[in-house]
Amino acid sequence: MSARSTRKTSPWALVALAVLIFVIVGWQTAVNVRNKKTCTMSTTGVVISVSSHHERRSGWRYTATVSYNTESGTYTVRTPSSGTHFTEGQHITVNYSPSDPSKAYTPDYTSHPIMMFLAGLFCLAIGGVGLYKKYILRTGY
Repeated sequence: MSARSTRKTSPWALVALAVLIFVIVGWQTAVNVRNKKTCTMSTTGVVISVSSHHERRSGWRYTATVSYNTESGTYTVRTPSSGTHFTEGQHITVNYSPSDPSKAYTPDYTSHPIMMFLAGLFCLAIGGVGLYKKYILRTGY
């Protein structure tokens, strides 16, 4: 007969994980807002290379390196990792900063942290219920 392990996750660990997720979501949101505010010029870029890797949970993820031209020269920008399969030669919209054209992003492939935010809320709710059961219900306060 084998003994089964009934290891439980600490509610504090779930609350800490939620806080970490909210910090990451805040950082991603700040980067998105900054990009939208500073990168006001738009052009069409061309995918010059594609890299891929496999993630256990989300499957194949692709990143494209996009070359784009401005009045001051030619630059490159990488798309965030996504499930979108890019092909070399594909045309993609690139927004760049008029004061520094090397600062750019691909608005159609910008990360949207809403799913991470919802995961953070879920962890916070489960951790909060665990803390409530552990400390409030047991102590009677």
